[in-house]
Amino acid sequence: MGEPRTDQIETALRAVLPAGVACAVIRPEIRPEGEAAGGDLAGAFSVEAEAMRAAVPKRRAEFFAGRAAARRAMAQLGMPPAPVPMGDDRAPVWPDGVVGSISHCEGVCVALIARSETWRSLSVDVEPLEDLPRDLWDSVMGAQERARLAELPEAARGRCGRLIFSAKEAVYKLQYPITAEWMEFSDLDVVVDAQEAGFDARFCGRNVPEFARGGLRGQILKLSGVMLCMMFLR
Repeated sequence: MGEPRTDQIETALRAVLPAGVACAVIRPEIRPEGEAAGGDLAGAFSVEAEAMRAAVPKRRAEFFAGRAAARRAMAQLGMPPAPVPMGDDRAPVWPDGVVGSISHCEGVCVALIARSETWRSLSVDVEPLEDLPRDLWDSVMGAQERARLAELPEAARGRCGRLIFSAKEAVYKLQYPITAEWMEFSDLDVVVDAQEAGFDARFCGRNVPEFARGGLRGQILKLSGVMLCMMFLR
């Protein structure tokens, strides 16, 4: 599989994002001296640079590319550039009036940004367009999810498993800024559409957040070697 095409991903994202949500996609790259070409220290705020002072080059590349993508998306909404430091829980700390989400996998970093007056929360998770390893199925999926997976053609099961994993990551990132609660994979039951263009998620075995009592709906986008699961909450 070739490297993900960031231009293709960004164009496809803009075509499906709801009004008021901006996006940017950057490829994390490590320079010979160990800095990230996609969003290096020259474009970083000091609070961001300090957070990555002792990080390995790959982690620095992903972090700075994500922050650069976030600021590029902010600019699309007419916002001035602002730092996005890392909190004690390692989650991004967004500027006042901003909601956002950053995700990365090998070769691509995606940021979604919106104004908090329009959107309560949003999330994105990007994963390689590859099967979920079989040894992770039991830890990621519950009995009902595995039963539904068994009804699919064998060749499609691993890919659907990866989509379920990504969808649960997206749900977690959607709810965390509101609830500040950690989640287990077992806290969710995810049903992926037959066309793999969207998914439904419901909480199970835990207190259900008020905004999720009717279930949650997410979007799936697959192209250029990656899959993206996205959620938007007003």
